Amino acid sequence: MFEDEKLATDIFTLTEDARIDYLLKQEYAGIKVSYEQIQLDALSERPLFYSLPLREAFLESLIQTSLGGELQRIPFILRGWLNSVLSVLQQVQSRAATVEDSAEATIRLYDIISTIPNVSLSAQKWDLTNSTETGLVADIPPSRDNGDDMATEPGVESPYRNAAGVDFRGSFNPELVQLRLRLKEDPDYAESSSSPLSPEMLKQLAGKEIKLDEVLRGEHPTSGLYTTELPASAKGQAIVPGKQNKNPGKLWTGQLSDETPG
Repeated sequence: MFEDEKLATDIFTLTEDARIDYLLKQEYAGIKVSYEQIQLDALSERPLFYSLPLREAFLESLIQTSLGGELQRIPFILRGWLNSVLSVLQQVQSRAATVEDSAEATIRLYDIISTIPNVSLSAQKWDLTNSTETGLVADIPPSRDNGDDMATEPGVESPYRNAAGVDFRGSFNPELVQLRLRLKEDPDYAESSSSPLSPEMLKQLAGKEIKLDEVLRGEHPTSGLYTTELPASAKGQAIVPGKQNKNPGKLWTGQLSDETPG
């Protein structure tokens, strides 16, 4: 099992969301503009980085980046870690990527993110702009070893709290499967004047849950669309921070997608 299942679940949710956002905008060109506007609306409602402990702020930076947030808006102190994981997220932004690839990415990302101390930072630390990215991890050791002035309570690391959800994201319902089949039969359907692909409908399509166990058993035709939990194959593995996954699977043998996140 993952030592911190809340963190692992948030990472998997983020990774799978990024994969599905990419697929929707690639396969259904007619909804791309509306979908990106929904993403920007969601971005405007996200919490401030400065209100969160460091590990939670880092997860928030990944979520905001996946919603189209600009890297320039990410606090500099987070960017060293951010650059380390964006290439992993890019690998699931591919037409060939599956939910299993998202699970493999979760393992890899957990190995990195779990080493970030969940400590509160002073305003001075958040405002750092001249540190080198490669030196960020060394500059911020885990608080259990050296709390110094980075935590509001020196030496104390806060328990990880789940990231705030993204309202429009979730598990897709059977209506989206029907839409997908219609689009395969008629590629121009999404761009036709009669297509009901309004922002409101997109939100409705993204709001009904499909259980992951149904997808894994092949009982639902949306296998490869949104899921909400870690596959059992991933949850059953013990992940020790700092220890490299010895069986990364086919995801890590592939090439990076040429497309940028979002």
